Parts: sequence; structure tokens; C-alpha cells
Amino acid sequence: MRQRTGADYGLAVAALPADALQQNTPSTDRRELQGILQVALAVGNNVRVKGFPLAGDPAIMIPRYAKHALDVLRLAMVRQAPD
Repeated sequence: MRQRTGADYGLAVAALPADALQQNTPSTDRRELQGILQVALAVGNNVRVKGFPLAGDPAIMIPRYAKHALDVLRLAMVRQAPD
């Protein structure tokens, strides 16, 4: 998609609820299992993925996901900015 649009950055977000993660987790570890928000950022030929625990009130989770994703992008842009 980045090639089609000519974008410098590609950002993807996926929320993995705890029940989806339980299938591949030993039963002894399941009691501490939380869902995970995965944020992937593609810059050039590099792709970085960062995970965040899913926690909080459902009413604020979508804005929180967006803030996490945009912060990952912001930090990447700051690192690449010329001094």
C-alpha cells in the first residue's frame, strides 16, 4: 500500500483479546494473560512491531489505541528528523 500511495510510513494496529491468545498459551500462564495491542510501523524496508497491554475501561480503549499508534509514529519521525 505504501508503494501505491507513495507514503513514507505505514502504520497498522491490531488488538488481540486475551481469549484469542489463550489457544497457544500453557494453562499455567493463562491467569495472568492480558490482551495485547500490536502496533506495526513500516519505514523504508524496516518494520517494527510494539505491543501494549489491553487494559482500562472499554469507553476509552479506542482513543487509547489511537494514541499509542500515533505515539509510535511520532517517535519514529523524531528519530529521523535532521538535527
